[in-house]
Amino acid sequence: HLLPGQEEPLTVRFKARPPEGAAGGDYQFTLEAATADEAIRHTLQVTVTLLAEEEEPAEETEEILRLLVDYPSLENAAGEDFTFTIQIRNQSDQDQVVDLAGQVPGGWRAYFTPRWQQDTRITSIKVSANSTENIRFVVTPPYGVEQGDYPLTFVAQAGDYQATLDLKAVVTGTYDLGLASEAEATGAGDTWNIKAVEGKERVFIMYLYNRGSAPITNLKFYATKPEGWEVEFRPDTVESLPPTLTLNDLGTVEVVITPPERAIPGDYQIRITASGAEDHATAQLRVTVGASVGWGWLGVGVVVFVVAALTAVFVRLGRR
Repeated sequence: HLLPGQEEPLTVRFKARPPEGAAGGDYQFTLEAATADEAIRHTLQVTVTLLAEEEEPAEETEEILRLLVDYPSLENAAGEDFTFTIQIRNQSDQDQVVDLAGQVPGGWRAYFTPRWQQDTRITSIKVSANSTENIRFVVTPPYGVEQGDYPLTFVAQAGDYQATLDLKAVVTGTYDLGLASEAEATGAGDTWNIKAVEGKERVFIMYLYNRGSAPITNLKFYATKPEGWEVEFRPDTVESLPPTLTLNDLGTVEVVITPPERAIPGDYQIRITASGAEDHATAQLRVTVGASVGWGWLGVGVVVFVVAALTAVFVRLGRR
């Protein structure tokens, strides 16, 4: 307390302790002094600056494993193997048993082999101190997967230390063009052996299918035929043939065949080729040509004439 008329100042100490975990910054405090009867009252604003504690830098983890690959991005068709050759370098002074793992899209297959023992599949490999081992990371996408870029991750772990390597598989389309007769495609109709009449058009329905995973484009058709024959394709071009999943996906082309007039009856071969930008296919069509009806009646007439002539000769000889 202060005595009346006391001129010597009285010192009061203010202490503040921040709670644990308080953030750094400026904090405002109000100090107040008053007499017992509150006849006299004074206030004082005090600003306290709390300094944030500096975080101790995290201790750097020693890089035990180092992963290297010459070709981190590979391109192949769906259903084919993508093979990455990966170098695992042990940078420590102790031997390490390294566990192997791969992160791949759903439905894909992945396995590991030693570089020179491709028939042996492994899940870990021992790498001696300050030395290197090479392994093969083989990844296979399912057949029919869409074209595109797919990210992959190779993971190597030794104890608590883990190293990763980002890779990429670029899947291209597959193309497999085929030709079928109506009987092969629908179970009824023409086979690859048909009959035709000389000088008359014969229409053969040819079916196209694509057992690949991507469309075959710009299909054109060609025929190797006997001399004097005419072969026409309707249409003569197919812009795109998508992968064949159902019968509705089959393409159809009319092959219009016209043997020449007076063609000798018999069997003839026509080689049909379908050629697209990505694939081609061929088939052999056998055409059996028979004589026209007119020639048939002419043949009958000739036989009747010959029989009549012989009969007349025998009659005359018999009279003699």
